Amino acid sequence: MRTRYDSVAMSLHWIIAALVIFMMFVGEELMGEDEGAFLPSLHVSIGSAILLLTVLRLAWRILNPPPALPASMAGLEQFAAKAAHLAFYALLAARTTSSTVLMCCAGCSRFEPIVVSRKSG
Repeated sequence: MRTRYDSVAMSLHWIIAALVIFMMFVGEELMGEDEGAFLPSLHVSIGSAILLLTVLRLAWRILNPPPALPASMAGLEQFAAKAAHLAFYALLAARTTSSTVLMCCAGCSRFEPIVVSRKSG
């Protein structure tokens, strides 16, 4: 019986955590630029990456069940741990999905390819 999460689950966890923390501190400033600018596209790209990685993480969790909680945990503690874990998945999915829907409804087209152009002359 496994006692630890595998390397894929841990990697997905920390990549998503780093992106979410980055967006918490910098995300609002990224949307302050003009339409079609680099920073809003970066904001949307990171949000899309968080959603995609969350779906991958959930799929991985379904296909590779996590280790059992310690038997020493009381039933209520086990329930709270599982509920908190589920709530984090739900919040990640809801936040990124709602942002995408709001942008689509507002007619915002900030998800554009990032193009680096050379200035001539």
